[in-house]
Order: sequence, then C-alpha cells, then structure tokens
Amino acid sequence: MATDDIARILLQGTLRLGSRLRHERPAGALASNKVSVLSYLRRHGPSSPSAVAAAEHLQLQALTRTFAELEEDELVARARSESDRRASILAITEAGSRALAEDLDQRAA
Repeated sequence: MATDDIARILLQGTLRLGSRLRHERPAGALASNKVSVLSYLRRHGPSSPSAVAAAEHLQLQALTRTFAELEEDELVARARSESDRRASILAITEAGSRALAEDLDQRAA
C-alpha cells in the first residue's frame, strides 16, 4: 500500500474518531471549546485572551462568548494586565481546574 493511501486512511479514521467522541459527550459536559481554553490556561498559566485564541488557531471574536461564559461560571478569572492596563489576563480558577479534571475523568470512563 502506498504512503499516500495509508495517510488518507489514517486521516479518515482520525476524523471519524473525533466526530464520535464529540457526539458521545454526556449531557451537561463542558463544550469542547471550553475544555480547550481551560486546558490551555492550566498548561500555560495566566494568559491574554488573544494568546489563547492564537494558540487555538481562532480569531479572538470566535472565543469572546466562551471567555464570558467561563468567567460567568467562575471557571476563569479576568484581571487587568500589570504591563498594559488596557489589556486583560485570564487565569483558570480552582473551580475551573476541578471542572476540567471532572471532564477529563468522564472522557476516560
């Protein structure tokens, strides 16, 4: 079998697996974009919204609602940047860390 054929088969399988995992999420589970934001903040620490968006290969506007919902649910905290008072910094909260851990435990079960 040619390398291109193997690559195509692997890509198709990966896409099907991703789709299946997204559809098998339990009701009330965190949305995948929220999991991505919380995971980024846990790995990298407090970050600007634009840094999070860039890491997720999204426009900042695409995550604005997600940031607001996470903040409203007290899963992230927003503070003014010390270096640029016009900018904000997002940080994962204890509740956000717990929610992320619970989500990952549900995925592993």
